[in-house]
Amino acid sequence: MKRNSRGFTLIEVLMRLRL
Repeated sequence: MKRNSRGFTLIEVLMRLRL
């Protein structure tokens, strides 16, 4: 997993909040 994209980080945060 690469943490260099800003969109990916946003998606990860949203997913973590949803989980």
